[in-house]
Amino acid sequence: MERPSSSSGYVDAASPPTLQLFDRVMTQAFLKGASDIHMEPQRDKLYIRYRIDGSLQTVLEIPKESESNLISSVKVLASLDIFEKRRPQDGKYVTTINGAPVNVRVSTIPCGYGEKVVLRIFDKTRFTVGLEQLGVQGEILLDLEELLQKPWGMILVTGPTGSGKTTTLYAILNRLASLAKNIVTLEDPVEADILESTTLPVGITQVSINPKADFDFASGLRSILRQDPDIIMVGEIRDQETAEIAISTSLTGRLVFSTLHTNDAAGAVARLIDMGVEPFLVSSSLSGIVNQRLIRVICEICKEPYDPPRDILDKLKIPEVAEKIPILYRGKGCEKCQYTGYQGRKGIFELMKINESLKDVISGGVSASTIRRIARSTGMNSLREVGLHDVAIGVTTLEEICRVLFVDEQLEATCPHCGHPTKADAVVCPHCMKLLKNNCIRCERILEPEWVVCPYCGERS
Repeated sequence: MERPSSSSGYVDAASPPTLQLFDRVMTQAFLKGASDIHMEPQRDKLYIRYRIDGSLQTVLEIPKESESNLISSVKVLASLDIFEKRRPQDGKYVTTINGAPVNVRVSTIPCGYGEKVVLRIFDKTRFTVGLEQLGVQGEILLDLEELLQKPWGMILVTGPTGSGKTTTLYAILNRLASLAKNIVTLEDPVEADILESTTLPVGITQVSINPKADFDFASGLRSILRQDPDIIMVGEIRDQETAEIAISTSLTGRLVFSTLHTNDAAGAVARLIDMGVEPFLVSSSLSGIVNQRLIRVICEICKEPYDPPRDILDKLKIPEVAEKIPILYRGKGCEKCQYTGYQGRKGIFELMKINESLKDVISGGVSASTIRRIARSTGMNSLREVGLHDVAIGVTTLEEICRVLFVDEQLEATCPHCGHPTKADAVVCPHCMKLLKNNCIRCERILEPEWVVCPYCGERS
């Protein structure tokens, strides 16, 4: 591994044993496909953990006496203050591992037994795959390609942190890249050079925001508009100002892409409106919303048929799944997959095309559940359905789909009066019309049963 030069002169941090140990940790993480390295100090040891395919695995235990030198060497590489141990620090550096360029982002934070360090590894090669390789297939791929042909509008990619949103956006821009177009991205930070994965010499300009210089997403987007762009990618919509600029840009003949941290496609609409964007602007600008997750793939070396536990079927509300899918598979665990039963990940996607029916209801400011219901009635497949399809063809396991998507099932609840299913945030049961929660009639906030006055607005209960 090649290291950037340093003139810090910190002898202990740069000693051969320390550097050899750090090289070993970095190289093994890269070869195993880790996205993050955690250096976690405890009372008598420093634990090294890799995040592989979304899960943390402890790979090394280092004696406490080697902890300080190892962490100092990381801080030197990232141009951090090695003597500052009371405050969090952030830095980055570029290195080469096995001939591949790698960007590394470093975060330190003081804790009970020293400083915890997390290194995020940006392997540029993972951004060079196409949409098909990511898992975008069938009707979803055809529908997305149709949306990409439009000269204007806004397409959002949603999902939790670490669900592959940036990788999907890079694959989309790779597909749209052309000498006849000017594509500009605004990111925090730029994670890979998109042009490197194309045959084009020019056509894509990537820009990193710099909050310290008052160059955030909103101000950066204004500047980009003076660069004659055809297509714009905004790394993330974080506030009303950025949202409104992005939306107005998409309504003036440009194609805009961005991301939001929401659990489903319908939730993205609600998030924009909650930010303060007028519903009619949201409905006019949106062309489509992609929602995605990353699921682990069964290891082909140790793949075997099995009968899933009943509680998994109950959680997914599919007790009949064993009848519909004759053979279910899982990985038994082997040396190749490090005894996890999984090797690699793929995406599962749902695409909500904003048709006229959805535009009408969005303009009216309806709830996310109503938007979701109408989208499903017009043919949108849910992540759950897409995930179960991958289970049926032996790509992943029911347990993995439950792990990734069960958070959405928590939104379900049961009415204590009639026993019918309802939503966890519902105030009145839609079946028996009885109150599910004791809410204030004025401010609608939840009250405790013994309260006689609402402490929030003063209304008597």
